[in-house]
Amino acid sequence: MHLKEKQGGWFAVPFASYSPETEWAFGAAGLFYFYMDNEASNTSRLSNLLPSVEFTTKKQMTIELEHDIYLNNSEYRFYGNLGFAKFPFSFYGIGNNTLEENEESYTARYFYIESTFIKNFIPDKGSGLNAGIKYEFRSDKLIKKKPGGLLSSRNIWGNSGGIISGLGIIVNWDTRDNTFSTFSGEYIEINGSFFGKYLFSDYIYNSYNLDARKYFNFPVFDTLHIAAFQFAANLTSGRPPFYKLATFGGDENMRGIFQGRFRDNTSFYLQGEYRFHIIWRIGMAAFAGLGEAANKITSFAINQLKTAYGIGFRFFVIPDEKILARLDFGFSKGEGQMYLSFNEAF
Repeated sequence: MHLKEKQGGWFAVPFASYSPETEWAFGAAGLFYFYMDNEASNTSRLSNLLPSVEFTTKKQMTIELEHDIYLNNSEYRFYGNLGFAKFPFSFYGIGNNTLEENEESYTARYFYIESTFIKNFIPDKGSGLNAGIKYEFRSDKLIKKKPGGLLSSRNIWGNSGGIISGLGIIVNWDTRDNTFSTFSGEYIEINGSFFGKYLFSDYIYNSYNLDARKYFNFPVFDTLHIAAFQFAANLTSGRPPFYKLATFGGDENMRGIFQGRFRDNTSFYLQGEYRFHIIWRIGMAAFAGLGEAANKITSFAINQLKTAYGIGFRFFVIPDEKILARLDFGFSKGEGQMYLSFNEAF
């Protein structure tokens, strides 16, 4: 079998931003990539660590470490993230029709760990069939709330913070050619997590997730173009705190909508992205999506769908490994958001 040469490296990107909630924010994000095996075979996938730190002039901060480690020629995978933050958020209420004028800011101080360990059972191109366990821990304290607001009342479950702790099971089918920027293949994941007193959780609830992705590529004037699609759904049961209800938005899905803008017991989104190379290491992408949050599955309605769309630029930092930095501009209802991150959104 042909073996890849051992390769690895790192790079970092500083950034600055401004918003009324944070004022000026400064930070940096880095990416360390490497093979864990002494000899990286054709089945080996690249492992990576993604640390980031951000500080603001209002004495807010976030520190995070994402990790994705492949062992024994990708037979085992250990991935997740951990971090600490003191940061502002916006809360609009619960439901799919909350109003912009209901927005209230709050600041949370929290520590979290999310870790998943899976084993490959049926090898295939990419990875194949995998299954394993996951653990999630988060400790929150809401240290600043709007006086007289929704979160200052007792009507919102979780308005004082607390601990969530739960174990879960996960099964996925993965035939992607690359996990940083996928050109072909598919990814289907089903998982369920169970939070309860048995793990010292203050909240008792379950969370179930479906994530299905498909990637196509085709040549256009001797340049490879990619069409990517994703459908994801989240269902919660029991009594999760408001900040762990099903939601969508942010830098990975429904770009243009704030993460947590709409939240309820269940949510789904469907998004597509068209990616293509322009020149040298530079590419572009156009994306669009629709989603909805609801109290229960039977409450979803076509006329309640939220939409988002946008364009983005790609810079391939390590072309051979398809490692890239992306700058996306997302829009929804005439308002825009900017996102700077590593690797594709999905």
